[in-house]
Amino acid sequence: MKVISIISSLCALLILPLPAAAQELLRYKAAPDQKLIYEHRASTQIDSRGLRYVHQSGWTTTEQLSPEGGHLDASVVFSKVNETISLKQHSASGQAGVDELIQHELRGLLKGRTASYRLDGREGLTNFTPPKDDDIRYRDQQPFESTVILLEFEAAIRFPELPDQPLNVKDEWSAERTWKVYSPSGQDSCSISYASTYRVKKAKKSKGFACFEIEGETQISTVTFLVAGQVSFVERGSGKIKVKFLFDYERGLIQKYEAQISTKNRINALAGLFQTEEDARSRTSYKVELKSAE
Repeated sequence: MKVISIISSLCALLILPLPAAAQELLRYKAAPDQKLIYEHRASTQIDSRGLRYVHQSGWTTTEQLSPEGGHLDASVVFSKVNETISLKQHSASGQAGVDELIQHELRGLLKGRTASYRLDGREGLTNFTPPKDDDIRYRDQQPFESTVILLEFEAAIRFPELPDQPLNVKDEWSAERTWKVYSPSGQDSCSISYASTYRVKKAKKSKGFACFEIEGETQISTVTFLVAGQVSFVERGSGKIKVKFLFDYERGLIQKYEAQISTKNRINALAGLFQTEEDARSRTSYKVELKSAE
């Protein structure tokens, strides 16, 4: 009888519902004057009838965050920049195209420079201040402006808007944003508009801190200005971003972020190529990983 009683008690315990995991409210935050060391990698390929543009780059940022009036102000210093840029121009006459390794720097112009941005605890990026161009040579002005536009786009998608309510695994939320980027080159203003849906895939520990692994998909529309050697062009398009990031909700920061961006575009050459618009496809891979927090 005692054995039967024990078994009955165990069976009763087994069918009791397990306690629900605690929900977590996601917010961007940081310890005062905390320094975050991030490694960035980006690869972009644009193909049209007239060109193939390939740009691969890597760089490191030291991001020092300080709470200020309910926001987080970050000072961002760029270092260890490396890149390769190649451009293949297709001949309109049907002759073989010309492959060119562009030595002109884009990301390399950022080395040693400082930018800043502001984060709201829930809204993500609310302001971006580019590095100063006081000592940039005239020949580097357009490449520098093109790079600053890319930086601002990356920052806008890297810090998604967070939900009002606490989350648990399998919960979803949506966000929309339009971000204007002014191009001081005198070209059209650049912008990014997106509508996103995010889902908490799982909870995990990373580097000793509790995190959510989050996946998302974004529909985007963009206007960007790009430079490659003697060629510069405006790219207008729309497409999709698939993202995966690791949000450290204990410290209120992103440990890892990956984005795969695919768009269909119309490109209009400003210099060096064709004078009419062409259809193009663009594919970009962008990755950021926290290496240390001091």
